Amino acid sequence: MSGKTLKTIFTNQDAVMAKVILQVMPNTYHRLCAWHMMQNALKHPKSIFKVPNGMKSVLSMFIDSIEDENEFLTAWNNMLDVYDVHDNNWLKSIFEMREKWAYAYVR
Repeated sequence: MSGKTLKTIFTNQDAVMAKVILQVMPNTYHRLCAWHMMQNALKHPKSIFKVPNGMKSVLSMFIDSIEDENEFLTAWNNMLDVYDVHDNNWLKSIFEMREKWAYAYVR
């Protein structure tokens, strides 16, 4: 790479990959790929993302549109209420990684 270091790298949600990136490229921002997030969402049993016009479009809003952190948190909590998904483990895990994918945190 001509002696240059990567500024940002996009990957799937692989935990091992995340640890390696942190160790090998500590000055590189690690972000999650939106396409992989959507694919992972569709793989989960009882996925609410399979509902027509359901949460898939809502997740896209979090990835692409909400710019303010407080607005993000308010909208996220509202989404959990509307879709009654407070106990969804996948949503809990991506929320914990929001700094790697949500527009409000990565811009």
